[in-house]
Amino acid sequence: MCKVYGIGINDIKDSTRDSTYQTWKDMLKRCYKLNSGAIVCKQWLTYSNFKSWYEVTSERIRATGYQGKLELDKDLNCQNGLMYSPIDCTLLPPDVNILLAKLGCSSRNNTGLAGVSMVTDRKLAKPYSVSHRINGKNTRHTFTTPEEAYSFRLGYFVGRIESSLDTYSDMLKAQCKYHSLARLSSIEVLSQFESMDAMVKSCG
Repeated sequence: MCKVYGIGINDIKDSTRDSTYQTWKDMLKRCYKLNSGAIVCKQWLTYSNFKSWYEVTSERIRATGYQGKLELDKDLNCQNGLMYSPIDCTLLPPDVNILLAKLGCSSRNNTGLAGVSMVTDRKLAKPYSVSHRINGKNTRHTFTTPEEAYSFRLGYFVGRIESSLDTYSDMLKAQCKYHSLARLSSIEVLSQFESMDAMVKSCG
């Protein structure tokens, strides 16, 4: 039997055109070709096991009335999780998945604060900025200090998280993941989340 990326076992005939198979293959690719640092649990190395979990979970979500696209996420339940497994993974709408990806030090830069930029010309009254993409348009806000900019950024993301909780409450609860997202809906906790993210990645 031919292994996928040298480790995955596709034990279902004629499955390569299934969207679930593509999700499984993309997961293996991130771990074993692109070397993201994450790994797949032993159970999910066999496609039929992953397919079973995915179908049961998606059916539970569809039963709540959500019919949109779903994406596989491993970080909501466990910050900087390095394991793809039934315990750690969640199926999320793309906008929530993208929102979570923007949190943390992946967006850090010359200020040392996530998402806060400083222009080289310090003569400007407000040299620090935070940018967001809203409704397809880039929006930039400027501030006098990096602390003001970062506080604004945290408030913006808390608002986005609260909106997501309202919009996707039922589908998150169907996966027992509502509280995993709700815990990030305060400025204090979100700041701690990003500080921990920076610490973990600096040790990586």
